[in-house]
Amino acid sequence: MPGPEQPIALLGRYALFDEIARGGMATVHLARLRGPVGFSKTVAIKRMHEQVARDRHFVKMFLDEARVAGRIQHPNVVTVFDVIADAGEAYLVMEYIDGAPLSTLVKSADHAGQDSLAPVDPKFAVHILRDALYGLHAAHEATDERGLPLQLVHRDVSPQNILVGVDGVARVLDFGIAKAVGRLQDTDSGQIKGKVAYMAPEQLTGRAVDRRADVFAAGVVLWEALAGRRLFAASSSAETMYRVLEDAVPKLDEVVADLPKALVDAVSTATAKEPAQRFPTALDFARELEQSVTLVPNHVVGQWVRDTAGPSLEAKRARVRAIEAFELPADGAPLVLPPARAAAPAAPYVRASPDEVTRAENPVTIATQADRVQRPVLAISAVLIVAVLGGLWLRGRGADVHTDGTAEAASAAPSTAEARPSVEAPPPSVPAPAAPLVPAGAVEARPAAAAPSATSAPKATSSKRLASPRPRSTPPRKPESLFSRE
Repeated sequence: MPGPEQPIALLGRYALFDEIARGGMATVHLARLRGPVGFSKTVAIKRMHEQVARDRHFVKMFLDEARVAGRIQHPNVVTVFDVIADAGEAYLVMEYIDGAPLSTLVKSADHAGQDSLAPVDPKFAVHILRDALYGLHAAHEATDERGLPLQLVHRDVSPQNILVGVDGVARVLDFGIAKAVGRLQDTDSGQIKGKVAYMAPEQLTGRAVDRRADVFAAGVVLWEALAGRRLFAASSSAETMYRVLEDAVPKLDEVVADLPKALVDAVSTATAKEPAQRFPTALDFARELEQSVTLVPNHVVGQWVRDTAGPSLEAKRARVRAIEAFELPADGAPLVLPPARAAAPAAPYVRASPDEVTRAENPVTIATQADRVQRPVLAISAVLIVAVLGGLWLRGRGADVHTDGTAEAASAAPSTAEARPSVEAPPPSVPAPAAPLVPAGAVEARPAAAAPSATSAPKATSSKRLASPRPRSTPPRKPESLFSRE
């Protein structure tokens, strides 16, 4: 299998490398964009899982929502560069962020791998959620090409979809599949359990949703980051839904001590069960948070990200360095992928027709284009020459047989009009090589022994063996050459 520093697939201008994250709906891969004059850029490509890609309706929604996400241009939203449809699959090309999702940052170091949280310092938690709210507000205010509002609602705001970079900036991602997540709730129970815990009550009950559903989800995320525990999540999706719909949200000052009252009130307003009791926009929620605590600079938050997710960040950086060290050809130049499995070299073999390939013990000779044209012509010419020469030879053999038979018939009927002069036998000393010797007496005795009647002459003349005989010369015959016959 190809190593992490080698591409596993080609998607147009992009060379796809191994995966760096996996979710319930898609897998995220590192990739490199190939451009002219050696230009290249590291990006992230989200690839749908196979069971999701089979749903044509979901693929259509994925592409439509990805196109909408391309309309959002904001520093707190992960930029969508491109959407690729290849061989029935859809790929979302996004900017690669050196950082970690909030779901990783809130994991307790003492309970790694378990579903437990560690409280986040309020100044860091507020900074991260403030950035995410600005990104959500940009999405809510996005317009189409004609300037009309898209009325986009993320519907999947969760710690997994808030990415915090080492630059200290938090970004919202996954706008491409936000609306599609709800209709595929039965495909992955683990995924649904996490998503249901952040859904607004009106979303769970199938009522119309607007931007205030995202405000509710952001309030739940901030509540859990400050409290260090889950708010609604339970052992089953049904129980989680019941808690979202029926349980009251505890006030943060009852769970965490020494929190500013303005911060506690802001989170309580955002997590109200009724949409009308929440902040009307994500921007209003963000501004309220800015007034509740003293904010810290981006570089301070970035250092906290490095300290909290150091090992995982360094592992990803090593993989990125290996990928960037892989030399990609310029745009348009072919890129040969490494074989999936190395195999021992087989015996020399070239797939070609028998008249094009000549195999020896080791070397293999392939006919050139000129040979492929000349060889059939030469073969046909040889066949024609052999046929002509064979025909001449057979004609010569037939002439000998016809001449001998004609001499006998002429001796037997000398009085007929068609009879030819008698032919004397060659001298005994010079025998004719092409015909048997006949004694002179035998030839002369034939008319006395059987004198033909007038009615028998036409019959002898009409025989194929007696047709148009050639007169034989009196001198002895010499051996003929195959090429001397006429």
